[in-house]
Amino acid sequence: MRAAESEYSVRGYERIVLALLFSATAVNYLDRQALSVVAPVLAKQISLTSIEYSRVIFLFLLGYTISQALAGGLIDRTGARLGMWLCVAAWSVVSMLHGLSTGVVSFGILRFLLGMAEAGNWPGAVKTVSENFPIARRAFAVGVFNSGSTAGAVLAPPIVSAVTAFWGWRLMFVVVGLSGCLWVWLWHALYKRQPVPSELSVRSAVNRSFRLHMQDKSVWGLMIEVRTRSSLPNCGIAGRFRG
Repeated sequence: MRAAESEYSVRGYERIVLALLFSATAVNYLDRQALSVVAPVLAKQISLTSIEYSRVIFLFLLGYTISQALAGGLIDRTGARLGMWLCVAAWSVVSMLHGLSTGVVSFGILRFLLGMAEAGNWPGAVKTVSENFPIARRAFAVGVFNSGSTAGAVLAPPIVSAVTAFWGWRLMFVVVGLSGCLWVWLWHALYKRQPVPSELSVRSAVNRSFRLHMQDKSVWGLMIEVRTRSSLPNCGIAGRFRG
């Protein structure tokens, strides 16, 4: 009976974590889609041209690209709980600051910072899954939280349009940012890491397997061959390392 109750409690906690990750991903896409929804309004009110808009989008993608590895390293050091808190809080604040923008320069700077902050969602969510779900359920968990991106993209146009119609585009960015602040509060209140059973033994086995592979000369040969394939002929380097 106690084992069944414990399993029920674990599964219940997993559902809470999944709901939090799904909603964080949805808010992530809501924030990033907000600008595209109000772009026609901005073109009229602050004379944002299509060329300027494309430069703003480029800066978002540039920040996002730069931050992918940096955010992953940050979350590895801080852990999922603090790492996700920092990333979502950062992009929520930056999103609200969009309401103060006056032109292409301020929008460009803020979109760059938004890309830097939003990139942390995926490494943070994957880290959370690895800390709370057994291997047999991790692929399912990743699929569920990743579907939040579609939900956010679908919900963004009606939500952003409605808020803009009532309060204007500046307050719209504030409202969108506040949804992330609400998520941060829920994350802080509800997320407590649930250690995966036999986690230490699994990590130990993975580490031992990794060390054995790194001692295999053929692995190093294959790595060198793949790395140089784009610039050198395929000379079968891996085979020369065997034996």
